[in-house]
Amino acid sequence: MTKVPHLHWAALSGEGDWTTAADWDTGTVPTGDEVAALDKAGTYQVDVNGDVSVEEIKVNTAGATLVESASGHLATRTFFIEDGTAELNAANDIQNIVADGGALILVDRGRPHDASRRALCAGLTEIEQRQAGRAVITSGLVSHFV
Repeated sequence: MTKVPHLHWAALSGEGDWTTAADWDTGTVPTGDEVAALDKAGTYQVDVNGDVSVEEIKVNTAGATLVESASGHLATRTFFIEDGTAELNAANDIQNIVADGGALILVDRGRPHDASRRALCAGLTEIEQRQAGRAVITSGLVSHFV
């Protein structure tokens, strides 16, 4: 079995861009079958302003915030949020979201009558919320919570 490479956010500043290679511990931007982890201690924001395609995204430290702009696009098999905050502001290709802590904010900026008929994440089959009382906020349609 091949081990899936994990790339970890390593930027020292308070805010950074996903596509800046120097902000990742390997000096390369995560792609393809890699796992991108925002698990560095501290308070920081990672901005997604374009296309991101990785196997998994993990947001799992209290001070981490992932903010996707309206021009961003995430394509991933699984999006884990265990701690910290993720704000998704665009249509995405995310198969599964696992919320085991932290806050997940799904923002649909479409017209209200369109938003009520459209899922924010195309292909999203479920959101699994592992701990009661955690925040999953959506202004779009999510058809199934586990």
